[in-house]
Amino acid sequence: MNREQFEFVHAHTIDQALDHLFDGDKEIIRQAFEFRKGIDYGDFLKYLTIEPTLVDLLHLVRPAVKTAIATNRTDTMHHLLEAFGLADQFDMVVTSLDVKRPKPHPEPLQKIVDYFG
Repeated sequence: MNREQFEFVHAHTIDQALDHLFDGDKEIIRQAFEFRKGIDYGDFLKYLTIEPTLVDLLHLVRPAVKTAIATNRTDTMHHLLEAFGLADQFDMVVTSLDVKRPKPHPEPLQKIVDYFG
């Protein structure tokens, strides 16, 4: 990927990223989704790191402060949280599958605000 493509896919959903990368070619996008189904994302966890002070911060503010995540990840987010021992550290997780209009649209954040009142 070039720099523009990298920046785009980093901030969009998998559907939007594939559409962007493959210029809307429905057959290639379908093939990419089929390929994606066979990927074990656990193999990539060794390349990910969490912010060094995140766990300490979460332990400091919880439970007095409610915590939530709004992400454009789809079906990998809960696995990621489990793998890093963070699943019980967030009161709410909103993925792009949980809303009609994912980020950068404000709907994911509005869903969180509505949930906590």
